[in-house]
Amino acid sequence: PAGGDVNRGPGLEAANLVTFILATIVVTARVLYRRLKIKSTSWDDYTIVLALLAAAVNTAFIVKYVESGGGRHTIYLRLKAVDVAKWSTIAQLPFIVSTTLTKISIALTIVRISNSRRLKWGMVPLVTVVVCAGISGIVILAAGCRPFEANWNYAAPRLNCWPRQVLKNQNYTQGVIAIVTDFIFTLLPVFVIWNLQITMRQKIAICGLIIIGLV
Repeated sequence: PAGGDVNRGPGLEAANLVTFILATIVVTARVLYRRLKIKSTSWDDYTIVLALLAAAVNTAFIVKYVESGGGRHTIYLRLKAVDVAKWSTIAQLPFIVSTTLTKISIALTIVRISNSRRLKWGMVPLVTVVVCAGISGIVILAAGCRPFEANWNYAAPRLNCWPRQVLKNQNYTQGVIAIVTDFIFTLLPVFVIWNLQITMRQKIAICGLIIIGLV
């Protein structure tokens, strides 16, 4: 390949770690504020904490992925290619859990702070789509091959693997749903918060925290 043995793994690892650290700071500040200042916590707080825990697992797997050689072209990995594929596959599971729980948390936050009955009921089908997409993604990834190792190790016995077209269709569907719901869950909180009776400074700060949480 052009450019030779270029390793983009450290950049990927750094970006992931920085994002996780920012998310940890934001979630910790949010929970402490609601717990100590407002003296009240709700399901949106619990779900965002669970999302952060899943993100921590995902970050650990990404670190292992990079340590195994992730970020380099396959032709240079040789025997390490199996380990790279393994950590890449496994990291998808907590990633799906984390992003799904984050969106559920945002929906629950909107339900808690919004005065619009129509908007609150609108969260039901939206969350249903997000949860179904998340569950289907985990099921297809986890049950795509038996044994599970066969997903990345082609030397392992492939006793029962789903057709590759199923996996491609699932990835495409998951991608479309992720893009659409990311867009919705970015705009909706901003719309709701902008109509609250709080200062402009507070509105901008809260919107910024929500955007960081989605990233």
